[in-house]
Amino acid sequence: MVHQVAGVMSVIVLVLSGCSDGSAPVHLGGILPNSYGGGEDSSGDGQGPDGAVVDGAVVVVHAGATVVTLNATTAALISVQRVATGSPAIEFLPHGFAGVPLFTLALTRPSDFGGPLQVQSSDFRSIKVTHEDGGVVVRFTDHPGAYNSSVDLNVTATVVPNATSGKVHFGLAIERSLSPKPQKSPWAVQAAIYPGIATRADKAGTNDGVLLPCGEGSVLPGPFTAARAVGQRTGFSAAAGGTINRCGAAQVAARVTDEAGLVLEAHDAGGHQKQWLLQIVPSQYVRIEIQHFWPEVPGAAVGLAYSTTVGTCGVGGWRAAADMYKSWAVTQYWAATRLTERDDVPPILLSGAPGLILGIQNGSGYCGAAALGPNLEKLPDYVAAYKSRLQTPRALFVPYGWENRGTWAGIQYFPAVPSNAAWAQANRALAAAGDGSMFLVSGSWWVVKREESGGGPAFDDSAVLHDPTMTAMLVKTQRPQNGTTLWEDDQYNMTIAKQPWRGLSVMLCHGHPDTNATMVDTFRQIRSLGVTVASFDQDISGDQFEPCYDPNHSHTPGFGTYMLEGFREYTRSINAETRAAGERMGLSSEQTAELAIPQMSTFWSRQFAQIDYPTAGFEGVGLFSYLYHEFVPAMAAAMVQGQGANNLRPHPLLRAKAMADALVRGLALVPFTQDVPLEATDSWHAAVSEAFFSYGGVPPRFADHLVLGETLHPLELDCAELLVFYTVGNRTHPVKKPITIPAVVTGSFRSPHTLQKASSVGSVFANVANTTQVVQVGLGGSATGAESLTLFDAHRNTLQKWSSGDIPDRVNVSLKSFQVVFLEASFASTL
Repeated sequence: MVHQVAGVMSVIVLVLSGCSDGSAPVHLGGILPNSYGGGEDSSGDGQGPDGAVVDGAVVVVHAGATVVTLNATTAALISVQRVATGSPAIEFLPHGFAGVPLFTLALTRPSDFGGPLQVQSSDFRSIKVTHEDGGVVVRFTDHPGAYNSSVDLNVTATVVPNATSGKVHFGLAIERSLSPKPQKSPWAVQAAIYPGIATRADKAGTNDGVLLPCGEGSVLPGPFTAARAVGQRTGFSAAAGGTINRCGAAQVAARVTDEAGLVLEAHDAGGHQKQWLLQIVPSQYVRIEIQHFWPEVPGAAVGLAYSTTVGTCGVGGWRAAADMYKSWAVTQYWAATRLTERDDVPPILLSGAPGLILGIQNGSGYCGAAALGPNLEKLPDYVAAYKSRLQTPRALFVPYGWENRGTWAGIQYFPAVPSNAAWAQANRALAAAGDGSMFLVSGSWWVVKREESGGGPAFDDSAVLHDPTMTAMLVKTQRPQNGTTLWEDDQYNMTIAKQPWRGLSVMLCHGHPDTNATMVDTFRQIRSLGVTVASFDQDISGDQFEPCYDPNHSHTPGFGTYMLEGFREYTRSINAETRAAGERMGLSSEQTAELAIPQMSTFWSRQFAQIDYPTAGFEGVGLFSYLYHEFVPAMAAAMVQGQGANNLRPHPLLRAKAMADALVRGLALVPFTQDVPLEATDSWHAAVSEAFFSYGGVPPRFADHLVLGETLHPLELDCAELLVFYTVGNRTHPVKKPITIPAVVTGSFRSPHTLQKASSVGSVFANVANTTQVVQVGLGGSATGAESLTLFDAHRNTLQKWSSGDIPDRVNVSLKSFQVVFLEASFASTL
């Protein structure tokens, strides 16, 4: 057989891969991860044969429709193609490009804080490529620094195709303490960027862009005209630090076009730390890579305990890439139990009930007396008034400032504000009305000193930092700061660009047993107040903000799985205590995390961001709930982020768009009540309130789809566009920037299939405009074979119905100001 790859004509003899669906991993030098192979859906459109070949100048690895080519001399990736049956090959890498290094290592020297020292695959003087067991093994030896700089490294990379999934699996192992040198190297391998991938930068259609899992799933649309480098490890900004589990919606990134997508995945079920890197060089390339982290142990051999995969998907934009990732993700432990089978989720969350946020502290202390009463005696009526406007039977009340020290001020939480007794009585009254409350806890983030702020009075608990019994469980830095190794975020003494609520903060280490005890005790006290849901705020996606280097802790220094395992340990303990007490308090965390799904009853999510989230240029797309909607609910938290500066109002229709996106992505809506007053006194609040009261009560009426259903690709929608603005800058110098948004948004879901009820496909449509909009909906085969197609209004009243013989290909829908309608295709049961 003759293959033409990257301009080189190669005559090759292929050895078929032994890594098909369900098979055991092949063993290449004993370093392939246990997670390799098996459990994935077929790519279904590949052309074979599949396998790997080393042939002179190039190495060709063929897995289904994915063909990966490496330079046999440098081992750099020089081509990734999608070669689907009956279609021309689609190349994702720049033509004639020599590639970037296959790996880049970061070494540190903990003894004197040396480093980071960069070591690239191209630095090694010996690179040998061999074909073994259906895959390729690349051995890197003879590093020039091995004997004069104590940088003793031999690296082995594996590249193995999985014919069934259409993915190529990359493994990595790093050997240390090389002979004949007897002493242990002082250098630790902290991280590796692997595999190095540089994709094309030219624009390729309207779907052109980059998907990253950060910000719970965000897309940077093309064209890529501005140079930039982003190391996105958090759900906030590139400079904030932290690791991927802080934005661990999923472990997938992609470069997508109108025709296809290159999909980069990490198949890690163990919570190893990693970050997603993006570098753009205009007109040249777009680098999308993963940086993998290890504990910093000098001289220690390290390796990936999981596969990193490269695959290709077909038409469908970022959702097609997500579908490819989901074929692996749903085989993992966090997707073992669907919502319909979970018994740990409070019923109010399964109902799709909206939430209401109200701040109850300011600089003078408790300020909720006017709305809620001195002892919360008016709280049930406050919630009831909103339920009446929303026409919904349940609602969840979220008080900001219940904490003794004020909003977002842990860990001295009790007695609660205004009192423990007041909350216990109020929660009993809420429960009697079918409602509930949600308390946000600052998790391992501990504010020990703060000025007076909008969240509460000034306080100073910093004396605890001189108590060894308290500081033992705190995170310690590698490099001493101000004479101490205690990690601190000191915004108390800053004069500019500070977040006053943070004050002087320290952090509890997830790897210390006292942290576990502190968290379990805090949530035990919250449960005693009758709270329905308690959320880990600040512990973004269940991860630890900074690595810990305390030698007295039992974990290894630096990054490690303890950062997530500690969180999972104390959430399991909290849930176990709740069950043992015969109660049903649910847990949540700020922002989503796939590895935490089994412990969480919901997530405090921001899958509604419109622009510049989590960093400049990105648009939120709701990746997490697209992947996992049928496994765990999510709540649209406050709905203020991703619309420009948080403290500056966007156009009211942009806020309506954020709420509408949350609705059509299957999230419960939870705004600040100050943004959606019952009686608006200005045009901005009038529009935003009207939108919320139209959208917020919809999920409970269509819970089979909008709460319990599996997310599908949305229907084709032809609608008008709206010109609105978002605001950046500050209150003194606000700058309005124009943005175009669709007038109507939509989302589709498949309801659960039970013995009692056949599944159906439901699509929700929300008018973002405060004027009537007429849209044309293309069904695109979604109703093929349906017994009926029904158009409902937001209160489930039938507007129009078609039987199986007269279901059209396209439907025209008219929506009034902020109106919501629901289109359901019903099918006969097959059980």
